Amino acid sequence: MKVYSCMSLVVSVLSKSYMMAMVGFCCMPISIPREATRNIELIWLTYQLIFCISFPMESQSISRLIAILHRQSQIFTNKALKEFPLTSAEYPFLFALIHAEGQTQEELSSYLYIDKGATARVIKALMAKGYVRKEQDAQDKRCNRIFLTEKAKQEHEDIQKCVMQWNSYITKGLDEETYQSIFTALQTMVDQVRKKPIPEHTGAK
Repeated sequence: MKVYSCMSLVVSVLSKSYMMAMVGFCCMPISIPREATRNIELIWLTYQLIFCISFPMESQSISRLIAILHRQSQIFTNKALKEFPLTSAEYPFLFALIHAEGQTQEELSSYLYIDKGATARVIKALMAKGYVRKEQDAQDKRCNRIFLTEKAKQEHEDIQKCVMQWNSYITKGLDEETYQSIFTALQTMVDQVRKKPIPEHTGAK
């Protein structure tokens, strides 16, 4: 809650600062002090960085829209799964195990593109909630494999129905052609990320 409150405050302050700066800029005489010019430029640059409005439309809007959908899907899914109770961070692990039970934590991390530390925390939480259990590998005693409990197997269809509500929610009103076009485009981007590992150094040079 504190993180979201701080972000809201920052955006609010920057928005107000930006409006004040623009009003001040329009009302200033032609001879603008260097210090004031620097302040206006700094506020404007910060505003651009926060809202991504200085980048090309085709690149910034896709990233921003995907980020919005991701955040909203977490909120939606957390509400939908309250009765179980599960979170948006936990249910993908259940689905991964339904797809291929008996995976190790490392295999789950790789399959879901989640770091090992986060995977360990989620598995611990799912064990505490009675959804998964660990078994020592018969060939390698150092290795533990993750399995679904009977509780998870009994509830997984109901869990899936709750999660799929989000898909219906965001695609409502789309015709089949539009739906397929969006799906194909997103799948292409996912495939591209899978084929090309993200470089260690991605900053501007």
